[in-house]
Amino acid sequence: MATQYYAIPTSTGNAIMANAFLLGQKVNVTTFILGDGGGGYYQPTADMTELRGEVWRGNVNSAEIDPADPNVINFTTIIPSDVGGFTVREMGIEDDRGRLIGVANTPEMQLVHFEDGVTAESEFVISIAFTHPQVLEWKVDPTIVIATKRDIVAHNDDEAAHPHLFAELSNKVNIETPNWINAELINGVTIRSGSLVRYRKDGNIIFLEGWVGNVTLGEAVFVLPEGFRSGQTIAFATLQSSQLNEQNTARLVVNANGNVYFDRSTKNLEDTGLSLFCSFSTL
Repeated sequence: MATQYYAIPTSTGNAIMANAFLLGQKVNVTTFILGDGGGGYYQPTADMTELRGEVWRGNVNSAEIDPADPNVINFTTIIPSDVGGFTVREMGIEDDRGRLIGVANTPEMQLVHFEDGVTAESEFVISIAFTHPQVLEWKVDPTIVIATKRDIVAHNDDEAAHPHLFAELSNKVNIETPNWINAELINGVTIRSGSLVRYRKDGNIIFLEGWVGNVTLGEAVFVLPEGFRSGQTIAFATLQSSQLNEQNTARLVVNANGNVYFDRSTKNLEDTGLSLFCSFSTL
């Protein structure tokens, strides 16, 4: 059976990189593009010069050589929580001259607006194998790199980040800190990457965070108690990770009874770390 979801370099991309390799030049990849596939699923081809239905474009937030294969480059972008109102079925990357270098299809993912009662940052990764990856470069503008919620939490929890503030706070009493509650994992779910799996409430907004493993689709990871539920079912579609020719998408669901679980994935979840980072309104 042919692979249903995959990422490939375009013919234009291959030609550009082959020419750059011969001339000793570089190709600067700068832009990440999302599309709705023109309204439906399709399998991308190397002759594409644009996505079928572009809905968003932004900067490549980071790029790195895949540790498992030096010919594979992982390009990442972060979609802010206030961006949404469209469905993602395709992705692409462009160089600084607007030429489509690589393209991928992906299972349907809906990005909703905050006004719909849901807000969560979304991370998209496209992993592509190139013949001449050494000619690629990516210049990330430090003024536009987006920090995710978990980046900010990790930074603020690091004493080395603000040593003078931690020193001042250590001499004070009754310091208010976020009232995080550690989640009780069920159904054999495990904590991944040494993270904490926890939740808290700030006004009408519920925050979840952590990484889990050994997940079974449809079975609860943990259950939110009364007071931390929205009264409705909310779903967060996220691209959790990706590998060569295998984009992994999992959908996180929080239902009216407080059950937190994943109901869809394009990859076996037993050995995959899944993100719980999201927030939603109880209104």
